[in-house]
Amino acid sequence: MNIKQLYYLTDIAKTHSLNMSAQRLYTSQQAISYEIKKLEQELGITLLSRKKTGVTLTNNGEKTLIFAKETLKGLEDLKASFVQDCTNNVHRPVTLQVVTSPLCGISIFKDFFVKFNKHFPYVKLIAKEIPESVILEKGHEIK
Repeated sequence: MNIKQLYYLTDIAKTHSLNMSAQRLYTSQQAISYEIKKLEQELGITLLSRKKTGVTLTNNGEKTLIFAKETLKGLEDLKASFVQDCTNNVHRPVTLQVVTSPLCGISIFKDFFVKFNKHFPYVKLIAKEIPESVILEKGHEIK
């Protein structure tokens, strides 16, 4: 079971349509159907009653929906607490390294760095210009 499956289930309960949920969640109907079938297999139950007129939740689907909503609410509460911690400056220092090639240059990011620093003052930004060949060769290993 994963969070994406729970989001899919809650949206299907609202729309009664895999197609409409796919559009709303910026994915394909096949992807949603696949994830819901995986969840059904994992739980050993049928969550949806699929008909030509749309999709409805089974009794087990309704029970799972309650769990999904509670879980997603808990996740949102957790995220909100992190935002609150950051707003109250209760956080640990973070360093973010931005690497660009001399061709692109760091100067084009100047406005971004200023705005970023205003919103995230606890994040230390390190900007480096490194030749393209080194970036391509070393990638994530650059220090």
